[in-house]
Amino acid sequence: MIGLQLYTVREALKVDYEGTIRKVAAIGYEGVETAGEYNGSPAVAKALFDELGLRVSSAHGGLDKTPEQILEIIGALGTDTYVVAYAGADNFASVESLQSFCNQLNTLDSALRAQGAKLAYHNHDHELNPLPDGTLPFVRMIDFLNPSVLFEVDTYWVQVGGANVLSVLKSFGERAPILHIKDGPGIKGQAPTAVGDGVMDFPPILAAHDAEWLIVELDFCDTDMMEAVEKSYNTLKTLVSAKGQ
Repeated sequence: MIGLQLYTVREALKVDYEGTIRKVAAIGYEGVETAGEYNGSPAVAKALFDELGLRVSSAHGGLDKTPEQILEIIGALGTDTYVVAYAGADNFASVESLQSFCNQLNTLDSALRAQGAKLAYHNHDHELNPLPDGTLPFVRMIDFLNPSVLFEVDTYWVQVGGANVLSVLKSFGERAPILHIKDGPGIKGQAPTAVGDGVMDFPPILAAHDAEWLIVELDFCDTDMMEAVEKSYNTLKTLVSAKGQ
């Protein structure tokens, strides 16, 4: 299924939340991934999503919320998956700091799992900076995390980080049910683009990995964002259709 990370259209949501969500649905997106933009409350947002037939794949957030707060949010949204969206580079600088960070995730995972919810982690590029022994922190997380902790692999950030996307995805296998899809020049600091307008070679990625959700996300871009959102959907839809042939 193809979804949109709503962080992508955060500026438009501030101006016209309902109108923007309606545009997202009209483009053809099957779902959304939230990042704190609820137009008042998760329940209010969910009512609009339901009206438009948009499923909520997952909800982004941080480690600053209690398990009870997280369960309340994802319960209101009708999803069972909470994604830790970001952690600073210092957490991935050594094996010791990586293990300490993973212990935090494990504690949260155990609390959520006890209530039937799932925890995932979303990467940026710094998780791909090799450790002193040459291994990748992002992949090494597998060694320290509960088997139930999932991964939301941002394929573009893996590329920007200098790692091989197919190799990383192979390491995670079924533990990576959600992929973030964006495109761009592959250079940190330069603006991402609509899917299909950058360096990403998505056909082999999609062929090699069966994800439940493909989530379009643009942190920012130099073109009209809604046009990029629409082009990204159309390109990705074509790629998915070609894969199924």
